[in-house]
Amino acid sequence: MLTKTLRLLVSPVLVSLMCSAPLAALADTYPSKPIRLLVPYPPGGTTDALARQLGARLTTQLKQTVLVDNRPGGSSSIAVQALAAAPADGYTMLIVDPTAFAINPSLYKKLPYDAGEITPVSLLARFSFSLLVPASSPANSVRDFVAYSKTKRDQLSFGSSGAGTLTHLGMEMLKSSSDATMVHVPYRGGAPAMTDLLSGQIEALMTDLAFGLEYVKSGRVKALAITSGKRSTTLPNVPTFIEAGFPNFEVGGWFGIVVRKNTPPAIVTAINAALREAVAQPDMSSWIASVTLEPATSSPDEFARVIRDDASKWGKVIKDLGISAD
Repeated sequence: MLTKTLRLLVSPVLVSLMCSAPLAALADTYPSKPIRLLVPYPPGGTTDALARQLGARLTTQLKQTVLVDNRPGGSSSIAVQALAAAPADGYTMLIVDPTAFAINPSLYKKLPYDAGEITPVSLLARFSFSLLVPASSPANSVRDFVAYSKTKRDQLSFGSSGAGTLTHLGMEMLKSSSDATMVHVPYRGGAPAMTDLLSGQIEALMTDLAFGLEYVKSGRVKALAITSGKRSTTLPNVPTFIEAGFPNFEVGGWFGIVVRKNTPPAIVTAINAALREAVAQPDMSSWIASVTLEPATSSPDEFARVIRDDASKWGKVIKDLGISAD
């Protein structure tokens, strides 16, 4: 079933290569009214902040208001369903990470939405994760952490922003690659998980660099390693997992924009061009870097390939580890 879903993701992109003259003319009048940008998370997080930064720049570029509409809940399903209920005209967009279309199709036996009913438009940015422990933890490296976990005999707990999220899957990968012994404690979002990490209620948390940055810099938590291939300029003293002795450990995420399936190809092309222009603006690129993201726009076809490849990768992890959200 997953293979069929992934094939559906590519078809809208192939259709976009066959723009007819009448459809191409639509780009001349787009946009002629305000645009809604759906966000599958509540205000205050990295996704929401990126959406608002992007929306402000698109408003200026396109001379139409871009309204950020937060639709949190249901592991992104509420926002995806809101997109599915909107016309396929490019006036409703959705900012996504791997959750909705690369992870959920393997995590749930039945989804409240069709993962193939979208057209990928462009990537926006990529991001890495860091392994965090309380400042009081005896572990000062990943090796220390693995060894410490074994002394706890399945009593060491790690938090996540929810079952099946990258913050969960990343720790499960660490368990399987190191024989660490840990117990998963899922939370409804990263904020409550961080609160319990700070208070010592849990002993580890893998989270995106942007979210954990202020806590690391203030000394309230320790970052043992980051998942990118090279060190972060914002945390230059924190080694990568490769440097820490885990060469095959790779966890990364991305943000991108999708629209409804069957959105006219000319409109998809116009949105793609606007997104590329917005991300390329020096102040936008600087802001993205300041929150430890990496600017990364793409063509619709390239973004569809990223979704497909990640769905294959995380689908295998979920199956091999027997993870289910049902």
